[in-house]
Amino acid sequence: MAVLATEVDGNKRVALSGSGVEGFVARLDPRTVLCVFPLALTCAFLFLSDPLQDYAFIAYLFFGLIVLRREGFVAKWILVLAVVHTPLFFTPEPSFQYSFLALSARKACMIFSTGLILFTSVSVGDLVAVMKKMKLHKNIIIPVAICFRFVPTLVHETQMIRASLKIRRLYSATAVLRHPLQIFELFLATLLFRMFALGEELNFSLSTRGINFTGNAFYQAKAFSYRDVLFIAATCVYLTAILYLPSLEFFQQ
Repeated sequence: MAVLATEVDGNKRVALSGSGVEGFVARLDPRTVLCVFPLALTCAFLFLSDPLQDYAFIAYLFFGLIVLRREGFVAKWILVLAVVHTPLFFTPEPSFQYSFLALSARKACMIFSTGLILFTSVSVGDLVAVMKKMKLHKNIIIPVAICFRFVPTLVHETQMIRASLKIRRLYSATAVLRHPLQIFELFLATLLFRMFALGEELNFSLSTRGINFTGNAFYQAKAFSYRDVLFIAATCVYLTAILYLPSLEFFQQ
């Protein structure tokens, strides 16, 4: 199994090739990924009310992230969920605040995990080509493409700014507590300066990807195949099983 990781402006994407689960995911139609995961997240918010159902759906998302080589993100959220839910297991009657905090943590984990799956598995080029193939208007394509390209870059730039301030001993927990406004000013001024440069880079990026090109495209899109059907069917079966999970006698004991 050959795994190639590329990082451009902090937007890390994993190119998977070969056989196995990784190769199966790499050959999925981008339309499948863009539709299945948001729809699954919507169903989870609408129909899942039991914590056990939330855990099962989060496990589904974590499996996808592990396949996409995002083990660090999964480990961090497992730690967060464990810390947040620990009082619930040791308190006979947890308060509303504890229950609400745990619920918020689970829902936030679902949202961020789904977003990371989309940002990691779908490139900007695939996204633009898919939306053009779906005959969407340019006013929709451009904001979505910018979001996919800009959000990971913004996160990377924020990390770089914080690291540079630490090197210059201008950023620390003590400095933030003592001089919050000064630290915020340094951070914000640097970030705004980078935003102007990123705006130009995004303009050139979308232009080179043919956002304004109206002729014949030479992009070879991934075709909808049996892999997409299997993935959609497996997701539907798993979500159906989650819906009936609390009704099983084993979990009612």
